[in-house]
Amino acid sequence: MFKRPLQKQFIDHGSVYCPRRGRDVESDACASCKWRVEFRPDAKPAFVLCEAERGASLWPRGWRSGW
Repeated sequence: MFKRPLQKQFIDHGSVYCPRRGRDVESDACASCKWRVEFRPDAKPAFVLCEAERGASLWPRGWRSGW
């Protein structure tokens, strides 16, 4: 219904702030993240564009744990 606002996070020395985790992570983690919209490590300045919101699940949508 409503789209999440896109957030541009800048890559600094191989690290980037992850709004989902609430901390810096290696930028390689963004390459396979389901919330990534655009990953531009070659841009000046390098950035990741994502639609993650703090507290959102990292599990694929529709996945349920059997635990």
